[in-house]
Amino acid sequence: PNPYWPNVVKNTPIKVTVDAQISSETAQPGDTWTGVVKEPVVIGTAAPIPAGSIVRGVITGSEAAQRGNRAFLVLSVTSVTVEGKVHSVAAGTDSIIAGSPRARNLGAIAGSAAAGALIGKAIGGGGKGALIGGILGGAAATGAVAKSKGYQVVLKPGTELTFNVDQSVAMK
Repeated sequence: PNPYWPNVVKNTPIKVTVDAQISSETAQPGDTWTGVVKEPVVIGTAAPIPAGSIVRGVITGSEAAQRGNRAFLVLSVTSVTVEGKVHSVAAGTDSIIAGSPRARNLGAIAGSAAAGALIGKAIGGGGKGALIGGILGGAAATGAVAKSKGYQVVLKPGTELTFNVDQSVAMK
């Protein structure tokens, strides 16, 4: 390793894919998780954290869905292993809240809206039928959250999250 590698500075983004499923239904604050750096972290001409580096983290917040509330997960990074050496790296990401646009963008839930779109497509043969099915499914999902325990936040293996470094770290 190059002794002149720069520090990984505060707010540097690290893209990580999680190794195993994490669900708000079972996750507890303090539980650990692992993942892999998806893209190298490049600073200047160096890549102090190459793609494929092992990431370890902890669940810092979790609430299962219950009647009238939204489930959420909060994850943070505690270390990154580069070339066999463990570096303490504190990095966090925004809360992932069930039903939020962010959760949908991450593919964190597969709710009734998706099922509705599939049903609409099967009935209508695509186009307008799928759109109507998606709207009906989405409306059913919204109503279902209010009446039932609601949706959990479930991150599937391979889900990509971007963490931002909390404080600068010397990678030596």
